[in-house]
Amino acid sequence: MAVFATFLVACSGAGDAAVVSSPASRDAAASPTEAAGPVQPFRGLTGIASWIDGKPLTIGGQLEQGRVVLIDFWTYTCINCIRTMPFLREWHAKYAERGLTIIGVHTPEFDFEHVRDNVVAAARLRGLEYPIAQDNDYATWTSSRIDSGRRSI
Repeated sequence: MAVFATFLVACSGAGDAAVVSSPASRDAAASPTEAAGPVQPFRGLTGIASWIDGKPLTIGGQLEQGRVVLIDFWTYTCINCIRTMPFLREWHAKYAERGLTIIGVHTPEFDFEHVRDNVVAAARLRGLEYPIAQDNDYATWTSSRIDSGRRSI
């Protein structure tokens, strides 16, 4: 089963990035505030194979510019990921000029999803115009500490 996750990253005040909200790891029975849990350290974008629709970004660099960073983990064959794309496209169009940076992190589930040309074609087909980091070795996924319930990727 494909897993997707979207979370916001904010500055902790000491210049470190931290996960503010991670819906994939929330407890459905908890209130939204409790469900978000404690702020967790996030090492950022690591092990990126290539960038699509933009030059390499750092979360710290975006935060230093006073921007809010939304990280969207996705894979192009996941129906749940596809269903979030209209919202992400709309937010990018509406809020990019007002301080929102969306970074898609494509973390493949199948062998064919590791192929850069396939990811580029999928991003074009879906109209994704924000930067996409290709996380073929799952380094960024692993550093996010999202508990997907999966035993292997």
